[in-house]
Amino acid sequence: MKKLSLLLLLAAFTLPVTAQELSVIKYLDKNGDSTGKENAFSYNVVTYTDASKTAYTTRNYTLEGHLNSEISYRDSGKTWLYDGSYITYHKNGKPKVKGSYVRNKLNGELTTWYDNGQVKRKDEYVLDSLISGHCYKANGQDTTWFPYHIGFNYGKSLRELYTFIGRNIKYPKEAKRMGIEGTVHIQFVIEKDGSLSNEKIRRSVSDVIDKEALRVLRAVPGLWQPALTDGEPQRTYAILPIMFKLEG
Repeated sequence: MKKLSLLLLLAAFTLPVTAQELSVIKYLDKNGDSTGKENAFSYNVVTYTDASKTAYTTRNYTLEGHLNSEISYRDSGKTWLYDGSYITYHKNGKPKVKGSYVRNKLNGELTTWYDNGQVKRKDEYVLDSLISGHCYKANGQDTTWFPYHIGFNYGKSLRELYTFIGRNIKYPKEAKRMGIEGTVHIQFVIEKDGSLSNEKIRRSVSDVIDKEALRVLRAVPGLWQPALTDGEPQRTYAILPIMFKLEG
């Protein structure tokens, strides 16, 4: 008899650093993933504040040299955190987002703009707590305020996902016979259109259990809703842990 424990969470990824230099260049593909220079759509210049490399600023450029973003980070030892200024630009070079963070929490004024230069939002935060907020239409008229960031979801709630997996996953007979238990972690991407991609095992239990976990994830009906930032869908990395445990 199987018992399944499910938890969905955003994945965190540590920026790889191998050189001793205080600045490094990293090439990115159209999805923002690491790639070689020959396949790059943009590149990052990562500048560290000191030799410990715990605090750094990443400037992202088009291959033509136009600045897309300038974001400050801090390495916590387990993952990276937004920490400091956060600035991004529209493709036409006009500002898109300007704000600041303290260890992943919005702090101070957050301003966003439409690509025509019109202010889209003006919020004020203290460590992620909203103090005041105003949103505007592209013509400058006031509109109903909405959260700057909305996390991804599935169907009406993640409970639908848990229910589907619980009803459809099967404990592999070979694993059951050999007494194999454990939690397999599947890493994947929720694309902007709600489809899934790049499903792979991040933490393995056994070949048969890994395959069953991947099978049921890929069988999940396409009801994913991507995360939204300032109302715009975002490509989101996620991890789904599934526990396989035999009853004693």
